[in-house]
Parts: sequence; structure tokens; C-alpha cells
Amino acid sequence: MPPHACLLLHLVNRGDTTDATAAAQAASLGNPSALVCRARLLDAAGQPEDAMRCWRRAAKAGCLEGLLRYGTALYRGSAGVPQDAQDAHIMLSRALRCALALPDSDSRQAIGAASPLEQVAPPSQAAQAARDAPAAQAAPSAAAPPAAAVVVLTGVHDVEELRIRVVRRAGLLLGYLAHDGEGVRQDACEAVRCFQLAAEAGCGEAAAALGWSWNTGQY
Repeated sequence: MPPHACLLLHLVNRGDTTDATAAAQAASLGNPSALVCRARLLDAAGQPEDAMRCWRRAAKAGCLEGLLRYGTALYRGSAGVPQDAQDAHIMLSRALRCALALPDSDSRQAIGAASPLEQVAPPSQAAQAARDAPAAQAAPSAAAPPAAAVVVLTGVHDVEELRIRVVRRAGLLLGYLAHDGEGVRQDACEAVRCFQLAAEAGCGEAAAALGWSWNTGQY
């Protein structure tokens, strides 16, 4: 089970209902970190449709993992989500753009204000944010422009693993969409570009699709 889901499950099992309830409240208020934690916990509990509702909200908030999960569900028509190639293309394209902007393993530096991602508080801080939410809502202020992507981080290795996973999966599916002309105009060159990105990130299926495209001259 992912570490964030383990933490929330640990809070419940040890009877720490204050933090567990506050974390659930943070998710209900749209805190990206809490939404990701809740989605992972629901997935681990075998409740994919409930989990996907959280992933969908996380995607709408700009969460990178949420964009990938929800975009994949839209592509497949799974977890209670109707198949929609056009929306899948929108979500997966944004996920791929954000993933390509993330630092790779050779750029293990602090994430600064100019970075295309926003670090999200761990569940304990998300819970505190939920407790403080009523006071914050009482004094509304001008909304800040949204970040390009929100990433729930626990370390540099998490960033690298997520970056590679998104490039592999989103690149593969976007390649299929472009090749078949589903949700977007048919574009063999774009399909090859996406397959190549996914293949370079270690996706064997994308490498096979890329080889087939080259062998048949469909690029």
C-alpha cells in the first residue's frame, strides 16, 4: 500500500479519529494531498469507483497523479467513468507536459517558486489546514493563479518515479489516440513523437508500437 494511504489507515487503526476525520475533511474541501491519500486508500480497499471520484477531483485541482489516473480511466472507460477520448486527450496531454517539466534524477535540487509544480503538505498538515479552513473561508481573498501541476511529494525518488510513470503511460495512450484519430485529429507524426517519449522512459509496448510505425512507414 502506498505510504500516504498507510498513514491514513494507521491513524484510523490506532483510534486517532481527530486526525483521520480532519484528513477526510481536508479531502472534502479539495486539498490535493488529502484527495490523493484518500484515493489511494480507497483503491487499496477495493473501492475503485469511490477512489476515482477522488482522482477526478485531484485532476481538476491540477494534481499530476490525478491527471494520469483520471485520464487513463477516461481512455479505458473504467472505474465508473464513461469512455471519452477527447477528455482523455486533454487530461493526458496536460499530465505529459507537466511530467516533462519535472526535474529528472540528475537534477535533484530543491523545488523553487519558478518550478512548474507545487509541493503539497503531507496528510498531517492537510488535516491542520482543514481545522483552519473555517477561519480562512470567513475572510476570502483574491484567488491565486493555479500552478501548472500539483505533485504530492515525499522525496526526490517519488518525483522521479512519478515522472517516469506519467511519461510512460500518458505517452503511450496519447500515441494511440493520435494514431487512431480518437479525440483529436489523426496525426502519425504526433503518434510517433508520443510513442518515442514513452519508449525512452522504458515502456516496452510503446517501443513495439514505435517499431511498427517505422517499419510500415506510418510517420
